Amino acid sequence: MYISDTEEIAFAEVLSGYALKLGTKHPMQKDADFQGMTLDVYMRSIAAEWGNHIGPGFLTKQWRDLRSIYKLTLSSTAWWVDVEHPDSIAAISAGIGEQLHTRLGLQQLTLGVLHGEHRVATTMVSAWIRQQVLDDGSQPLGLRFKSKHGGGGCWAYWLRRRDDGLDEIDMTDDDGAQIHTNNSALETVAKRFGIKVW
Repeated sequence: MYISDTEEIAFAEVLSGYALKLGTKHPMQKDADFQGMTLDVYMRSIAAEWGNHIGPGFLTKQWRDLRSIYKLTLSSTAWWVDVEHPDSIAAISAGIGEQLHTRLGLQQLTLGVLHGEHRVATTMVSAWIRQQVLDDGSQPLGLRFKSKHGGGGCWAYWLRRRDDGLDEIDMTDDDGAQIHTNNSALETVAKRFGIKVW
């Protein structure tokens, strides 16, 4: 389960796949230019006439309707592994560095790898850390790291109790909140990523 400090970071993590790729214009920019309108004015006119759209650069109302924002409370007081700490990087390198080199051709484990898009590398690192026993004899709750999109912290929480066949987890949540178009965190992230929120 992925958790973040703030709603802004959560939206950045979740919406990065909807962002326009580097070097591309919004798909409707050429049409707005042809009409002699700004993109924002053009998009509002389309919304009034056509309604919902799907594709890169768009976030549909249905996406928002199917999701909620939850605040979580963890009842356990165990440890998180700060995967970005130099000692963690050294321990990971010593523990599975040879596998990372042999299997993936990595020459060195860096923050670039840990924040990178190479899912096999990050999954190998995470799986190895999950198996470790900490100095006090406990198992880590999960990983702590900074969002690769900037801002504060994120956590990857391992559902150990569920993996062990137990129903409950050591976490509670509130009833959740709807995601509205005027959510300030959503507006901020959408603007950064060039996403139109319907």
